[in-house]
Amino acid sequence: MVGQVDEIPCCQFSSRTRSHHIIVATALEVCEQRDRKGLSARARAGIVKEFTGISDPYEIPTDAELTIDTAAIEPDQAAELILRYLEREGFLEPVASASV
Repeated sequence: MVGQVDEIPCCQFSSRTRSHHIIVATALEVCEQRDRKGLSARARAGIVKEFTGISDPYEIPTDAELTIDTAAIEPDQAAELILRYLEREGFLEPVASASV
């Protein structure tokens, strides 16, 4: 592994006025466990070249509007945080929430 990877970017999207950067922070080990296609194992074996976080460095972004640590919360809570962010930014109409 080239450096420590603490988070993997989930999505970046743009509106007409600006770009929005949301990061879902996931430990590299967890990403490898969830890797259904086996790309991480192939990268570690040298079959896949320039694989971010393994054979290619990953620079943790510092400009995210929202960072979610998936080690600390459940997937439905992470989704709720993203929805609340989109509401605050005016992309979604606010709705009542049972969690977060």
